[in-house]
Amino acid sequence: MRLQFVCLWTVALAACGTPASLPVVTGTTADAVTVDVALADASAAADSAAQAAASPDAAETVPAVDALADLTAPADVSATADASADVTPADAAQDAAVACSPDCPKVVISGVSGGPFVPQTIVKPSCADSVPTCGAKLAKCLWTVKTPNGDKKVEALPGVLPPFAADQSGEYKLCLQVLDSAGKWSCNDVCLSFLVIPNNALHIELTWFTPGDPDPLDSGPAAGADLDLHFAHTLALIADKDCDGVQDPWFHNPFDAFWYNNKPTWGAKFNPDDDPSVDLDDTDGAGPENLNLAAPEGSIAEPMAYSVGVHYWNDHAYGASTAKVYVYVQGGLAYQVAQTLNVCDMWYVGKVNWPNTATGGPLPVFKPCFQTGQSCPAGKNLMWAPAGDGCVTPKYGVPKVFPGLGGC
Repeated sequence: MRLQFVCLWTVALAACGTPASLPVVTGTTADAVTVDVALADASAAADSAAQAAASPDAAETVPAVDALADLTAPADVSATADASADVTPADAAQDAAVACSPDCPKVVISGVSGGPFVPQTIVKPSCADSVPTCGAKLAKCLWTVKTPNGDKKVEALPGVLPPFAADQSGEYKLCLQVLDSAGKWSCNDVCLSFLVIPNNALHIELTWFTPGDPDPLDSGPAAGADLDLHFAHTLALIADKDCDGVQDPWFHNPFDAFWYNNKPTWGAKFNPDDDPSVDLDDTDGAGPENLNLAAPEGSIAEPMAYSVGVHYWNDHAYGASTAKVYVYVQGGLAYQVAQTLNVCDMWYVGKVNWPNTATGGPLPVFKPCFQTGQSCPAGKNLMWAPAGDGCVTPKYGVPKVFPGLGGC
């Protein structure tokens, strides 16, 4: 970290609530997490606590982000503690009103409302309202942050860290311990959980894990592997580089949505809801990359089949990477799959049907692509088999379609 603070963050893999019928993806991935830890100095903390004691209203915690109201997935948020006490907004207000704690510091997590939130919501948890023992000051905060993806440990001195974006769907859990200047740790760590749930009809996420990258959470040019999510319309038809006898959809202009063509215009005129958007492009880490579509095209009479792909754009000498794709329909996880890729590989993940069984249609949500070998060397189509390996085409060169776009 290039920051002058002391807080310990631990980020571990959390379950995304996968339906039992879906394939389970296992493995360890990493996701950059930073959290805003605002510690007031001793006099400010004392003044604030004294004012709160005099006026109950002054101790109210103000949420940093608004809760989402209209979601199909469960919207309740738990506040729990590992072998410790539960925390609620009322508890936080009461603790903040205490000038000092007689035995050990009291933990208060503030700055986070209950949720659920949409992906990429900025979250600003704070330990500033925690209460030290009498005559002492807050000295250090020890955080454990569990996200749906990733692991990070960082120590920093008291101060302010940048907020973090809750950019992947699933459950996040924040746990906190505090140390005061008398050398006393809080008796119990306190935990607060919240959910991140997509609010679009169709939401697709890509994450990846690169064993050769010693720090997937650092940032900067060439600091990690660069994989890209692709989402293509049926009108995307370009050169047949995977040799399945059908024109490929990848890198088509305008009907392949990816980082270089992240907000194309599809569907009906003056209706942005049927146009996809690639809202996040991660070039140096482990993802996620997110794609959202509010109103997919298609009807039961004329269904739509959108193609989903992953291109390994640049490994920056870190080697092979395992990509994971998650497909959410109406806020619920409907499909997930993983595939190991080498640089310049093009993975045809499969096709999202719309409408589908999750939206009242007859077709399955997702049709995965399997192959029984490489079609080009075999001279015949070995793709779209009922079972086999993922449909990966090695050394997939980028067509000269978009001005200035090169690679592979």
